Amino acid sequence: MKSRENKRRLEGLELRRQAEMSLYQGAGGSPPQAHHETQRLLHELQVYQIELELQNAEITRTRDEQETLLERYTELYDFAPVGYFTLDRDGIVVSANLKGASLLGVERDRLRGRRFALHVSGDALPVFSHFLEKVYKREEKVLAALPLAAPVNPRRFVRLEAAVADSDTACHIAVIDITKQKLSEEKITRLNSELEQRVAERTCELEASYAALEASYNELEVFSYAVAHDLRTPLRSLNGFSNILLEDHAAHLDGDGQALLRRIGAAAGRMGQLVDGILRLTGLTRHKLSRSTVDLGALASKIMSELREMEPERAVDFVQAEGVTVCGDPHLLRQLLANLLGNAWKYTGARVSARIEFGTCWLDGKAVYFVRDNGIGFEMQHTAKLFTPFERLHGMQEYEGIGIGLAIVQRIVSRHNGKIWAEAEPGKGACFYFTLNQKAGRGTSQ
Repeated sequence: MKSRENKRRLEGLELRRQAEMSLYQGAGGSPPQAHHETQRLLHELQVYQIELELQNAEITRTRDEQETLLERYTELYDFAPVGYFTLDRDGIVVSANLKGASLLGVERDRLRGRRFALHVSGDALPVFSHFLEKVYKREEKVLAALPLAAPVNPRRFVRLEAAVADSDTACHIAVIDITKQKLSEEKITRLNSELEQRVAERTCELEASYAALEASYNELEVFSYAVAHDLRTPLRSLNGFSNILLEDHAAHLDGDGQALLRRIGAAAGRMGQLVDGILRLTGLTRHKLSRSTVDLGALASKIMSELREMEPERAVDFVQAEGVTVCGDPHLLRQLLANLLGNAWKYTGARVSARIEFGTCWLDGKAVYFVRDNGIGFEMQHTAKLFTPFERLHGMQEYEGIGIGLAIVQRIVSRHNGKIWAEAEPGKGACFYFTLNQKAGRGTSQ
């Protein structure tokens, strides 16, 4: 307070000094001779007059600056992209900018003196009332979002940001149009609801389809098992009676008759093998997985030892990866390797220097296991037939088997959520790759 008084006193002295200097300059630079009281008073009047003129010039300059600033503020206020309102404690509009009037859909002159709540949607009035209460109870900024009422069409949503004015008798409110955002949120909510409904409906359909498919599959499985099981007895009878005829009544049959009986017996034996294959496939799908840690390298080594015991005269170079452990069903994984290694053993039979390898590699960050041989191989154009039950790439006269082994391998890999594929070249061997969707050590070749 004292500093302001000192400032005003200094400004007065400065004006006095400027007035005297102006008066001296007008009198030729010499101070007036104060011999008489009249001359002294005249001098004082002239100084006061100049002081008043200087003060008037300063007031005029300040007023012009304030008017310019007011014009700029008014332009910013009126043409701001956000609506601005001043409300008294009763919620009556004291002032509003053009954007605010546009948001409410009312001319600005008609807004002054009206309650802002008249332009709020009826269902949002409690929200607005609570909003005003909060504004006057605290000093910090208060936020709220609500819909506006007619005549705004289509419906408009706004966000309010308010704070109490310095006088504490009114509050300033910024009104921000969030209609696009709100409509987008409602659209997203509606789409999510529709999507959830469609997903629920689709899930019900899939569950129903799965139940029907499972029922059909179970019926087919039961039927396949029953047929295969029921065929065993007549096939054994057919094979047995044909052998009895050949052994006990061969003298009554000529060469053609005996040949026909042998063909009947061979066909019955072949049919028995096919029935056994069907039963093996059926049993495989009915088998319940029992997962545990399995060392595939040790398992492959054991299977190869069994194959060598069956044909000790063969010299086969076997290479295996060590430390290849996976999580899976031990019984099924043994069948998988037994079929792959058995095929490799069979199709390298004509090689003088046969070589079979079990190993692992990495593809796209996942462990891939393989069985490779240098056997007869096959044409890649026939790979589609490899995993189809009872399909063969080589004749029965060349190699024994009924074409069920690779189908079993494919089923086992599938049950372990994996994939299997093959690469081969005629005369150079074949390699079967498979995954089990399990991480394993890279392993080392011995």
